[in-house]
Amino acid sequence: MKSSKLLLVIVAGMTTAALVYFGTGLHPTWPLVWFALIPIIAIAPQLRVSHVFALGTMAWFFGQTNLWKHLAYGIGLPWPLIVVSFLIPAIVFALGVLFVRSFLRRGPLLLAAIAFPFYWVSYEFLTASVSPHSTYGNLAYTQMNCLPLIQIASLTGIWGISFAVFLFAGATGALLSGAGNQQQRRMVAMVTAVVLCAVFLFGASRLRSNPPARSLAVTLIAKDVPMSLYLGSEQQTLELLREYAD
Repeated sequence: MKSSKLLLVIVAGMTTAALVYFGTGLHPTWPLVWFALIPIIAIAPQLRVSHVFALGTMAWFFGQTNLWKHLAYGIGLPWPLIVVSFLIPAIVFALGVLFVRSFLRRGPLLLAAIAFPFYWVSYEFLTASVSPHSTYGNLAYTQMNCLPLIQIASLTGIWGISFAVFLFAGATGALLSGAGNQQQRRMVAMVTAVVLCAVFLFGASRLRSNPPARSLAVTLIAKDVPMSLYLGSEQQTLELLREYAD
């Protein structure tokens, strides 16, 4: 790999990792997730399959390490289990980038733009269907402070939130990759703009028609299994509860 291309790969990987690191986790900065996918998608057609896979895996893996302290010390998971919990989504992410790359190299640009949102939402849906933790780790939760966007959940569930985020990222990455002709690029930009504008206009309208309530009902949630899910002491449990409350 030439030095110029190697530098481009390093910058793209570090940018994606940083955006994932600060855009997800317990205290996410929600706009960053919208841009996290773009650098790797944009350069994917220029790289070999093995390079794209390695780049995507490492970028997503290191981006998730913002949860290391929480998982290791807050919950008390052993480090091998934490590594596996980071590695599986990282591999899934890398395979998704390769999926998009296949369309960028030989398919319609519009399919390349929508490939990743469909792929990632399918992965999150299947994970929630078989996992005992349900939707834990779903990227829709990073958008909780973007009130107009999350209103779409009233129609699509949380899956619509992730789809909207990755539609923007996938379309922008596809446009920056240089793939497709002018007509295809114009179509991608128009379709993406129409869909996202519709989502945000719907959200804004719903917020106006349902102003924030002055009081909220609060429900206490209890686990429905007889075993303890947290093995720490009672004092550690209370400290963890305070962290969640904060």
